[in-house]
Amino acid sequence: MQVDHVKSMLLLARMLAARYNMKVVLTASKTASVTPDTISLPRKWVEGTAKSREATEMLAGVLDHECVGHARHTDFTVMPKYRAKGRMQAFLLNALEDIRIETCASRVYPGVARNLVSMVDYLSKQGFFGTASQVGANSPKHELGNAILVLGRARLLAGQDVPLAAVANAYAQFVAAQYGSLWPKIWDLVCKAPDAETTVEVGHLVDQIWKLIRQVAGEDPADASDPTANRAARHIETDPNANMTESGDIGEKIGKALASSPLSRDAGQIHPSSRKARVAPIPQEWMDVSARVKAALGRDFEALMEAKTECRKSVGLTGRRIHSGSLHRVKTLDARIMMHRIMAEGISTAVSMVVDVSASMSDKLDDGTGISRLQATGGVMVALADLLELHDVPFSAWTFDDGYCCIKQFDERWGSHKGRDKVLSVIGGSTYADQALVESLADLACRDEERKLLVFLTDGDSSNMKQVEAAFRDAEYLGVDMAVVLIGKEFEHHVDQYKRITGRPLFVTDTMQTLAKTVINAVRVSI
Repeated sequence: MQVDHVKSMLLLARMLAARYNMKVVLTASKTASVTPDTISLPRKWVEGTAKSREATEMLAGVLDHECVGHARHTDFTVMPKYRAKGRMQAFLLNALEDIRIETCASRVYPGVARNLVSMVDYLSKQGFFGTASQVGANSPKHELGNAILVLGRARLLAGQDVPLAAVANAYAQFVAAQYGSLWPKIWDLVCKAPDAETTVEVGHLVDQIWKLIRQVAGEDPADASDPTANRAARHIETDPNANMTESGDIGEKIGKALASSPLSRDAGQIHPSSRKARVAPIPQEWMDVSARVKAALGRDFEALMEAKTECRKSVGLTGRRIHSGSLHRVKTLDARIMMHRIMAEGISTAVSMVVDVSASMSDKLDDGTGISRLQATGGVMVALADLLELHDVPFSAWTFDDGYCCIKQFDERWGSHKGRDKVLSVIGGSTYADQALVESLADLACRDEERKLLVFLTDGDSSNMKQVEAAFRDAEYLGVDMAVVLIGKEFEHHVDQYKRITGRPLFVTDTMQTLAKTVINAVRVSI
């Protein structure tokens, strides 16, 4: 199934990026971009490529280039320095750095080279490296940049000579005729890029290339040892930077290719909502319901946690609670009154909660309480979050509707985080669960705990069940336990659908009391 492969690639990309403290996000932009902590991919790339085997192979190359290449090997602090020097220098840095990081990635993961060849083949067929007949028709700086980009890939990266053969041969003839002795000197520097150890070293190569061009251009034409090289260098040096309209990064070419592709235009049907999300605090109704849940089930949960760990308590300067039996110390200016629990055995479980907040969740529960499904699930999520944090169980919390929102990440403190004004992003409308599942699974897969649990609460089928099914298979492969809780018994086909894709028993509930017990028990089973 094509969509399964795309989602699995995206999940793997997030796991690889996470190794280097980076995250992969989907955006509404047209091109990919990389910053020191984020790899941004256009949502339309991922959704559109699911319809084409060739485009899917191209996307695999993109993910390898960005996640295995840039995320692991690029020093992003170098990039702004060369953008400040000029468009030509920035272009050359991007082109040579791409050659270096793709070489490094292929050495670590040999299969990467094959994916990169497929990516370049796709772009070449779309004409984004130019054609042989177009060589020599652009400005001097543009032609030099393209010659280095095309010949560098064709001659220095394994397998890329085949898709680039025609345009590379044309550039080889062009530089030999137009640059004279200047080109062999430039090429000697370009050939050092694959073996450069850092982005800084690549920057030094760019500086040497530009210095060489200026030296040759500075010769008196009447006394120049090679008039052809002198003329070419002067044309390159005096060519306005404004003529350099590209960045030299392969991501820009990919973006243009897919932006003009029918795949990109059709992909918008998968996630139809373009409305801006409403950012809000966690609703007070959720807080009120959570208090009821904790009052009814909190003691049972705490008893479970105590039974799962052998704890001893110590009193010191720091801790979560005041130890009432040590308050007498205050009189003697002894501040050691905070109780701290020490886990002798410990709970090695990480939990992610993924909650449906789509429009249908506003329907009332079938228990006469007047509480909506959304209020009930939100309250249960808040209550469970409070209990997990109390017992130092790492967790994250997500919501989804037309889009998705991370309410809490693993490294955030829930106690202070839940009271903020901008925590919850609610769009409403349809139910698209896949992206929230993929995001939360990627975070869980990178955790070190022995057990991993994802609690999934929804009241019906997602609008893209094929993607959801692929995410469930990814969870099984990654060793993540899934607790699926369906709210509302009137839709039996939902139960059958989720039973089929999960292959395990489901939790079904339609009352406030059973919902809370169901979720707590699901966690209880895993922990």
